[in-house]
Amino acid sequence: VSWQKGHRDLRRYTEWIGQCRLLVTSDSLGQAIGQALGKQVVSLYGPTHHRRMQGVRNVTVVASPLECPLRPCYLPYCQNSRFCMEAILPAEVAAVCERLLS
Repeated sequence: VSWQKGHRDLRRYTEWIGQCRLLVTSDSLGQAIGQALGKQVVSLYGPTHHRRMQGVRNVTVVASPLECPLRPCYLPYCQNSRFCMEAILPAEVAAVCERLLS
C-alpha cells in the first residue's frame, strides 16, 4: 500500500502509478494514467457518471449505491444530506482489490 506520490509533478505521479500493481482512485487523472499504463484500476464513482467507464479495459468501477436525484452532479461537495462517496464501503473496495490481485 502506498499513498499518492508526486501529485504536484506529473512525471513523478506517472512513475509512481507505473510501479503499482493495482490503483484505487476516483474518476480522475490517476484513472486515465493507470488505464493508459495497463494497470488494474479500481475507480470509485459518486458525483460523476460511472456508466461511461463500464466495459473499459482494466478499469473496475465501484459506484456509490446511494440514490440521489442530483447525480451525476460533478460537484466536489454535496448539496444533499449525505455525500455519495461516503456510501462506498471500504470492505466492498477491499473485496474488489483482493479479487483482482488473486
